[in-house]
Amino acid sequence: MAKKHLQLLIALVLLAISTSCFTLRQNPHYYVLVAEPRAASAGINLEDVKLASYLDRHELCYLAKTGELVRLPKAKWAQPLGSILKNYLTTATRPPVGILTDDTPKATIFLDQFLMNEDGSFQVAGAVEMRGLNLPTQREGFTFLLPSRGKPSVATMIDQSQLALEKILAEQLHVNK
Repeated sequence: MAKKHLQLLIALVLLAISTSCFTLRQNPHYYVLVAEPRAASAGINLEDVKLASYLDRHELCYLAKTGELVRLPKAKWAQPLGSILKNYLTTATRPPVGILTDDTPKATIFLDQFLMNEDGSFQVAGAVEMRGLNLPTQREGFTFLLPSRGKPSVATMIDQSQLALEKILAEQLHVNK
């Protein structure tokens, strides 16, 4: 009888260990992009960043040749991607207190593509809409492809995302580094 109890106890311990190992492997890692405030040479107030709904997710993913979004296991954005991009870009373009006036142009960024391809290149497409009291609403589209910096991984996705945002800041919003 004692041998049966010992076997049952060993089986329960092994089950507990294997379950905890499985749980440890399933724990995701969370990522954000952090921007430093800078001076916008255009003197703008970035109000919003809108992201295509298929991209506005927690999972880090890339685009396969088949058009499928492939998720990176255990890698998640700390918030949906749209919130992270908005936080990054508004922080980078936030003017000093007291600088904003009623006639400061307001901007919204629309991102239809902000995604790594399976070869590691990064595609971005969208538009910037500017409006203000003394300015008719203007919308200008942009598209660019960043060359590959390696196959999709968490490190390359975060690196390419950062580079894409820096390019948007410099070329579309005229923000100084």
